[in-house]
Amino acid sequence: MPRPHFTETMARALLAELDARIRARHYGDYHALSEWLRGEGVQVSKSQLGLHGKRLREADQRIRVDPDLEAANKRFQVAALEFELARVELIGAIERRRAQLALPESLEALPPT
Repeated sequence: MPRPHFTETMARALLAELDARIRARHYGDYHALSEWLRGEGVQVSKSQLGLHGKRLREADQRIRVDPDLEAANKRFQVAALEFELARVELIGAIERRRAQLALPESLEALPPT
């Protein structure tokens, strides 16, 4: 049985971050990206990463050919960023409220009743 492609074992959020970093680096700088992934606990070679980047670039180019797909992709990216911003704001609001109420970080820290 063949070993799964490294992207198949990654968390979706980490894969999305990887793809965003590849695009930001104009589909290059795979050495730095492989080092970053290693720090995230993902073992991948520069050649595997380069192949993933090549496939990503080809997919991105196909999307750019179709204006409807490109517009939908941009809306999706905006929605994903808005969702992440809302998530971070919610976490911040929860942490501020926890601090106001002087609640412990976990329920185990509460005194027995």
